[in-house]
Amino acid sequence: MKVLAIGAVRYGKFVKGVSKKVQDALAEATAEAEQNISNLRTVLCLSPSLSPSLSLSLFLFLSPLSLSLSHALTLAGGAGSLV
Repeated sequence: MKVLAIGAVRYGKFVKGVSKKVQDALAEATAEAEQNISNLRTVLCLSPSLSPSLSLSLFLFLSPLSLSLSHALTLAGGAGSLV
């Protein structure tokens, strides 16, 4: 019984750590995206010939880290439901 409890505590700490990394990555990506979108708005105001889809490309460039961490969190959560 103690082995199961120790394993559950370790697994819980692992999932909590991955969750924190996901939230940190999302916060960083959001802050960077907000700054870049603000900069893009300024540039678009001064140069209307640029494409507005540039901001979407920028967001898609910044999101892979948070996406990969979210996948790890999903797999960890799914593995926990099997226990």
